[in-house]
Amino acid sequence: ARLTRLTDDLLELARIEGDGLRLAPHRLQAGEALARAVESLLPVAAQRSVRMELKRDRRDPDDIRADHAIQADPDRLQQVLVNILSNAIRFSPEGGVVRASVSREGVMVRITVEDEGPGIPPEQLPRIFDRFYKADRSRSQKESADSFALGSGLGLTIARHLVEAMRGGIMAESRVGDGTRIIIDLPYAG
Repeated sequence: ARLTRLTDDLLELARIEGDGLRLAPHRLQAGEALARAVESLLPVAAQRSVRMELKRDRRDPDDIRADHAIQADPDRLQQVLVNILSNAIRFSPEGGVVRASVSREGVMVRITVEDEGPGIPPEQLPRIFDRFYKADRSRSQKESADSFALGSGLGLTIARHLVEAMRGGIMAESRVGDGTRIIIDLPYAG
């Protein structure tokens, strides 16, 4: 299964980098896409005793789906969101919380995923979107018995390429001992 996942990820990356990526952008609500991704991972989070919270936009606390229109490929966006949320679940401690939110930031719609994991050292943070890079080798070895935790080291690279292909940006913020925050900005399509 691990070899199949690695092969699939390598083929996906080759397609993306080799100009074989075909996007089918549609106008959609980022909050609805995020809610679907969170819902799809609830069983995995529950199995790992991690709680997931879908935070409301501070400007409109009653509706996460309010005015967060973007132009994006729905399938590729789901791929990115599931990857980011899966990583957050993977590195959150038992009893931890993964928080996901959507907000408008000027001409961009911001999707944020935060975990309560061990964080990433500052010297490693700039490299986490590089192919095959794993920020904490000891963390990967410690979790080697857990098939969910076995990543190819390509997920964030693929996510970066897909977000950039949708005219957006992705970045990470982290402090050791204080979790990691992944921020995806996509153009507002209001």
